Amino acid sequence: MTGTDSTSAPDPAGSGPTGPGAEPSAPSATPSGSAAAPTGSAAVDAYIAGFPDVARALLTELRELARATVPEATETLKWNASAYVHPRGTILFQLSGHQAHASMVFTPSVREAFEDELVNFETGKGSVKLFYGQPAPHDVLERMMLARLREYEDEGVTWM
Repeated sequence: MTGTDSTSAPDPAGSGPTGPGAEPSAPSATPSGSAAAPTGSAAVDAYIAGFPDVARALLTELRELARATVPEATETLKWNASAYVHPRGTILFQLSGHQAHASMVFTPSVREAFEDELVNFETGKGSVKLFYGQPAPHDVLERMMLARLREYEDEGVTWM
């Protein structure tokens, strides 16, 4: 491993990764009249929209890759990061934005399985840092996403 990433151990207090701040709110209201936070893909739309252009471009690129690779996964916000959740309710992986990079977070076992292909990237317990303005390794990330799906479906490995 070459470094650490705070997203490898989500903060239960909800502060999560740095970026646009707390979960954004929507103009819609609940029956009590208070504003309701967007959920699912709308929450991820708002999360990504809160980043500067260079960050938003990479986050959108990675989001599209995740949606195409694991279309059965539901997209939502967990710990102020986009999470891709299996239909049975287990997080498969997360995508988060930070000041200078995005992070893709998998289980440690998936990240370790691709260690030889990630030598040019900073990694953490289960994370891979992807710096803004640099090309993302689509092929490796796609294979990691599929490996994580198989790991859960075939071996029952849940989230960290």
